[in-house]
Amino acid sequence: MHPLKQYPHNIVSSSKRQFILLSACLTIASLQIGAVDSASEIRANLYYSVAEANYQMGDSEAANRVIDQILRIQSDHVAARQLRKQIKESPRPEKQAVNHTDTRKQNQTALIAPESQSTLATLGQAIDSDPTMQDLANYLRGRAALAKGRVGTARQHFEKALEQLPSPDDPLRPHILFHHALCFEKLNRQKQAETELLSALSAGYLPETQPDALQAARILLRMKAHKRALPILQTIARYHPDPTPEAWAMLGRAHQANKQLKRAISAYTQSLILDPEQVHTLSLRAQLHRQIGKLQLAIVDYQRAIQIAPKNRPLHYALGLLYLQVGAIGDARQCLRTAASKPQIPPVCHLFLALLEYNQDELPEARHYLREYLQNAQPEQINESAYYLEYLLTQRERGQEPAIQALRKRAEQANASADIGAYLAYCNGQMTRKSLLDRAGTAESSGAAQKQICEIAYWMAQHQSNCAQTESFRELLQISVRNGRAEWTEYQLAKDQLRRVPHQ
Repeated sequence: MHPLKQYPHNIVSSSKRQFILLSACLTIASLQIGAVDSASEIRANLYYSVAEANYQMGDSEAANRVIDQILRIQSDHVAARQLRKQIKESPRPEKQAVNHTDTRKQNQTALIAPESQSTLATLGQAIDSDPTMQDLANYLRGRAALAKGRVGTARQHFEKALEQLPSPDDPLRPHILFHHALCFEKLNRQKQAETELLSALSAGYLPETQPDALQAARILLRMKAHKRALPILQTIARYHPDPTPEAWAMLGRAHQANKQLKRAISAYTQSLILDPEQVHTLSLRAQLHRQIGKLQLAIVDYQRAIQIAPKNRPLHYALGLLYLQVGAIGDARQCLRTAASKPQIPPVCHLFLALLEYNQDELPEARHYLREYLQNAQPEQINESAYYLEYLLTQRERGQEPAIQALRKRAEQANASADIGAYLAYCNGQMTRKSLLDRAGTAESSGAAQKQICEIAYWMAQHQSNCAQTESFRELLQISVRNGRAEWTEYQLAKDQLRRVPHQ
C-alpha cells in the first residue's frame, strides 16, 4: 500500500496539486535503486503517485487520464493497471482508518517517509542524462548534500534546480524553495530562510517528514506566524504514530500564541508524558496553569522544573511570585532571595524582596533590596510603591521630617504622578484618610477603583503603624483586604500583616 493511503485527507489543503506533489515526493524518496532502470521509469512512477493521489481525492476521471500517460511511457506498469482495475470496481476509494496503530506503522504517513541519502544521490545520477529532468536531478543532489551537512553544495544544487524548472508554477518548485530555505537556516541567515519558507508554503509546500515539519514550524514560530505553524504541527500530533516531545511542545506554543490555553496545556502534557524532564515545557505549562487560576498545579510544575534545574534562577523568580499570589510569604521570600543572586533577574525582583522584608520587619534587608532596585531599574519604569517604601524606611530609621523631605523630593520629579503628591499630603497631615480613600475610589471601572483602594489603604496603614496608631493600622489593613484580590501584592501583604496584628 502506498504511504499516502494513510495520510489524513481532511486536513490537507484544498489545493489538490499540493496533495499530489506530496505523493510524488514520497515516491521519489522510497524508490529502490535496483528497480530504477531509466528516467522513463522514474517519470512513470511519479505519474503513478499522481494518479493514485487523484483517486484518493475522489477524482477517478483525472486518475484515469494520468494512467493513460503512464501506460504510454511504460506499457507494462503493473501498479497502474491494477489501479485502473480498482477504479473500475470502486470509483470512489474506501476511507482508510487512521487510528489503527499497526496499520499506520506498516504504512507510514507522509510525515515519516524514510529518505536515503545514497538513494537520492544515485537517483540524481540515474536521471542526469535526461535533459528534461535536470531540475529533478539537481533537486535530488541538493537533498543528498543537505542530508550529509554539505550546506553550501546543497544550496548550489537547489539554485540550479530553480533555474532549470520548466515553468514558474512547476509543482517541484515549492519543494526546492523549502530545502533552499533550510540551507539559509543552517547558514544562520534567518531573514532569507524566513522569506524562502513563506514562498514555499505560499506555493503549496507540505512537509514530507516529521523533521521537515518541525523545522518549518520552528521558523514560523520564531516569526510569530503561529497560525501558519498550527496545521503543520496538528498533522504530526494527530496522525503520526510517534510524534516527538518537541512536536507536542511546539504545538502547545502555537495554541498558546493563539490564546487557546486549554489546548496548549493538553499539548504540553502530551510532550511531558513522552519526556518528563523538559524544564522549559514544565515552565510553559506552569504559566498557563497560573493564567487559568490553577495555582497549585502551577506550583507543582515549577517545583518539578527546579528539581531538574536547581540553578535556573528565573524559575525561582516565577515560583516566588506564585507563592506570593497564594499568600505563602515565607516560601516567596526564600525563592526570590535565590533568584536575586543572579544579575539577569529583572530588577523588580529586588522590589518584591524589599516589600516582603519590610512586611516582616527586616529593615536592613528591605533597605538593601530597595537600594538594588532603585539603582538597577530604568528611571521611567520605577514602580512608585518603591517611593512609598523609601518614605516608610526613612521614617523608621531617621524620623518623620527626613522621611517627608525624601518623599517630597520624589513628588517633585518631572515624571512623578499625582498619587505621590496625594500620599505626601496624607502623611504630612494635609489630607484626611477619607479624602485619600475617596480619591483612590475614583477610576474608570469598579475593578480599577478597588485595586487603587487596596493599594493605597495598605500604604496608609504602614504610615499609621510607624506612628503607633494600632487601631487605625488594623482598620486600613481590613479596608485593603476587603477590596483586594489574590493577584495583588498589597492584598497579600495586608492579609499577612492583619493575621499578626494583636487584637484589643
